[in-house]
Amino acid sequence: MGLAVAKAVLAAAPGLDEERAHLYLDLVLSRLNQAAKAAFEALMQSNYEYQSDFAKKYYGQGRQEGSQEGQLKNAREAILDVFEARGIDVAPRVRQRIEDCADLAQLRAWLREAVTADAADALLEAEPG
Repeated sequence: MGLAVAKAVLAAAPGLDEERAHLYLDLVLSRLNQAAKAAFEALMQSNYEYQSDFAKKYYGQGRQEGSQEGQLKNAREAILDVFEARGIDVAPRVRQRIEDCADLAQLRAWLREAVTADAADALLEAEPG
């Protein structure tokens, strides 16, 4: 199966219901050889403008999720960097709680607290807001 088939499925997706289009595209992509996958990914990463509502929706969701995860990751790293720069040890349970947190408001509250906290444990008491 080649790149032409993947492009054809992408072009046909607007005529299908959303779930079926997603299923077919996923199936086709899973069957591409490495060269075709690389070419298809390059096409998708270029200035290509998605034509179907299906592709626009899932591409937009991926960008939004990636952006949100990037913000979470940066906030987590910033908290730990502040403690490291201040010479404050972070207990494994505190580090795990920071790394598991998926609430950006909470992470930002913890970051503000980390700047002045005497101990890493103190930040866990900080509430978002």
